[in-house]
Amino acid sequence: MALARKKTGTNNPHLGDVVNEAQKESLTPLHVQIAASLHQRTKLYAVESGKSLKEIVTEALERHLEQQGK
Repeated sequence: MALARKKTGTNNPHLGDVVNEAQKESLTPLHVQIAASLHQRTKLYAVESGKSLKEIVTEALERHLEQQGK
């Protein structure tokens, strides 16, 4: 049985705008090695939140850079 995906909102109303703008840009592959447990947790979160891994990673990077003032 496949798990259904659902769309959910975000606490930051501007984050969606940032992600949409980033998606308009040309895309560049990003290959990183992360701990298997982090990958598993992230995949589970993706299924539960109805988002792709790409969306989650993009949002996380954007949020981190915003917090750093970059």
